[in-house]
Amino acid sequence: LILAAFQKFLPQWGIQPITLNNPLQLWEVLEREAPDLLILDVDMPQINGIDLCRVIRNHSIWNGLPILFLTAHRDLETILQLYAAGADDYVAKPFTEPEIVTRVFNRLERNRLLRNLAEIDVLTGVANRHRSTQEFDRYLSLSRRYDQPFCLVVLDLDGFRRINDQYGHELGDTVLK
Repeated sequence: LILAAFQKFLPQWGIQPITLNNPLQLWEVLEREAPDLLILDVDMPQINGIDLCRVIRNHSIWNGLPILFLTAHRDLETILQLYAAGADDYVAKPFTEPEIVTRVFNRLERNRLLRNLAEIDVLTGVANRHRSTQEFDRYLSLSRRYDQPFCLVVLDLDGFRRINDQYGHELGDTVLK
């Protein structure tokens, strides 16, 4: 019922949910879709959400994915376990649509800001080495899995130092942009 509700009201807010009835398909969907946020429950078919959260937090590619728990568990011990496992936020069932939407948008915006600070060069808007390597590995893996071609372009600016020396760093920054 909750998955159906998400499919109904989240698109009205510009959010396209990908729902899974089988959490064992999560890794395939993560790789294929690269979602911006993951919503888990403590009690899911075939797997415990807290354990799954721990595994995601230990994964080199997905450890920064925001994780929101939506669960009927309200006891302090479970809530502490959620945060200890790496959850970013927690919403108790039953929930309201505005509450979920607000929490999702807040988490997405905060994660976007943090990610940009950590992974994007402020001057050029280009991903740094760490982020570029992650993206390269993900696309290469998808290319292999689906037997599709993969193309990479590398651009090197020869003599760029001369631009900075002759015209100044401000113009050099403009050229880089």
